[in-house]
Amino acid sequence: MNKKRIILGSICVILLIALVGGTMAWFYINEEVTVSYGNSIFCEAGDSLEIALVEGGAATRWASALDYSAGSFTTVDISGNGVNLYRPIEIDENQQPIGFTTAVSSLDNSTNYDYIEMELAFRSVSKMNVYLSEESFISPVNTEDSGANIYGNFSRDYIAGAMRVAVVDETGLKMLWAPNSKYQLIQNANGTYAFKSGENGDSTPESAYYYYGEDADGELVKQEVSQDDYASKRFVVDSTNANKGNTGNSPVLVSLNPESQGAYAQETVKIRIWFEGTDREAHQALAGGNVNVKLKFVGVAKSVDDEKQTAINGITFNQNDSKFSGLSAGMVFSTDGRNWTEYLPASANLPVLEGGKSIYFKYPETDTHYETDYKKFTKN
Repeated sequence: MNKKRIILGSICVILLIALVGGTMAWFYINEEVTVSYGNSIFCEAGDSLEIALVEGGAATRWASALDYSAGSFTTVDISGNGVNLYRPIEIDENQQPIGFTTAVSSLDNSTNYDYIEMELAFRSVSKMNVYLSEESFISPVNTEDSGANIYGNFSRDYIAGAMRVAVVDETGLKMLWAPNSKYQLIQNANGTYAFKSGENGDSTPESAYYYYGEDADGELVKQEVSQDDYASKRFVVDSTNANKGNTGNSPVLVSLNPESQGAYAQETVKIRIWFEGTDREAHQALAGGNVNVKLKFVGVAKSVDDEKQTAINGITFNQNDSKFSGLSAGMVFSTDGRNWTEYLPASANLPVLEGGKSIYFKYPETDTHYETDYKKFTKN
């Protein structure tokens, strides 16, 4: 990687301005394009949080900011759960993948790769959890640029809707982020296309997300993101809503504890950025757009409420009469893992759990304590 400059600042940011050119392989059989990332990727850190790029197995040049270039590479839209990513070998006449091969990251091949991957280390002298801030975004560079688009009067830059960001470590997936649920590419009956951005409530948010991954038999198949992934915050849609005092929808990316690790607490993660071929915006009508990516991190220091976690762990469910025991005011529940409702004992607002359906319970975050882990129940 080519580091260009050091920038001082008070917040942790990675900014990527990506230039996406040509066509995507899921659109044309065995097509490949060269993408020039004319980017400024930098990270600024504050509040006793420092960051470094890991190169050659070591974190170097600890600072409040870093910058480097991703260079140029050959890309296609790929698919995966963030831990395992795959590139289609061929696309059939219905624009569906036929066979897969393992996608190549920029850490494995610096000149010919399918997705950007950077290894980042965080360290601090203070105890904190690190989250992805609400100020992070993936957005079109110019939504007014519809010139030379033979598919319709809309900007190709809305290809930003097909991008994904994953954060992984040695334990597996920490977070998979799809930031633009309201972008909607529409094919009209006459074969023309239109685009709705959702800015004025004119589009339908994506109701489900998919990826290609191994099933129980080891076969690569199209899978839907699970409710458990939403409930655990491993999969986040749109804004993470995390700021300096609130973790929002973001999961913990890094936990730093100098008391157990020494003067500096240090942890490392990998950031992966790609175009997801199963997204509805992964289409030739949008290929060739320009995309801005900004990743900003925030450190939050709170305590865990052991009593509330014990209360959540103590909830029980009777399969015979579908009754719950141990529920208390202040808990929240969800039937889809994404949308949470406050439990109100007096109003009996808890839904009746039907066969095969699940429900999740937890205590939400407060000013002084993190939210608890959830507990899940499924009706037989």
